[in-house]
Amino acid sequence: MRRIFLPILFGLCAAVIAAPTLALAAEAPDDVVATVNGAPLYRWEIAMMHQALPQRFRKVPLERLFDQLVDRMIDRRLVTQAARRESLHEKPEVKARISFQTDEVLWLEYLKSGVEGQITEARLRQAYDAMVAKQPPQLEVHARHILVKEEKKARDIIRKLNGGAGFGEMARKHSTGPSGAKGGDLGYFTKDQMVPPFAEAAFAMQPGDYSKTPVQTRFGWHVILVEERRQKPPPSFEESEPELKSQLSNCR
Repeated sequence: MRRIFLPILFGLCAAVIAAPTLALAAEAPDDVVATVNGAPLYRWEIAMMHQALPQRFRKVPLERLFDQLVDRMIDRRLVTQAARRESLHEKPEVKARISFQTDEVLWLEYLKSGVEGQITEARLRQAYDAMVAKQPPQLEVHARHILVKEEKKARDIIRKLNGGAGFGEMARKHSTGPSGAKGGDLGYFTKDQMVPPFAEAAFAMQPGDYSKTPVQTRFGWHVILVEERRQKPPPSFEESEPELKSQLSNCR
């Protein structure tokens, strides 16, 4: 699957049965999102990988990175399965490292549970207010796009839009990107979440504008429609609570 978001993942070829839709995967934490050579891959594993990403990617909603994280976890699972087939997990040095890492996780969790019990909601609210106050203003855009392989095709789509064709309808009919089925809807994003040519074009436009010339990226040719511009709202207290607890725990 090709995405226009900045690449953070790598790929391997494999026979994988993916779950039908992201919506189904979101229904429960134990939903199977894919199987890898018969072994289930669960949504909670994807959520854990999301939390292990660098901070700038953790700020991106899980649902936006979900497909890429599934691909990455599949790659990891394939390598792990290959290692087990070669009995690498039976090597004494590997067993020793696994045992050490298990003890490390238990030690950290034990310390964390003791500290978190002393963190009051008042302290969390205070930390949240301070975080929001320090958050710099950041513009984000809500946009749609139509992705095609050839510039000629993109220009033809623009001519049809000029003639009154609906953008969503054209996206569903012509876009080769994964958002095509949703009328090209990409939701809200900040400038650093898109590849530069796409971001420069989208953030130069006003709500209601669509690109009058195709925008080229390494993924192909885009026709972009900007629906809305706004200052990015801060994350809610509930969304921020786990990270705030972690920060306060580390400060003790």
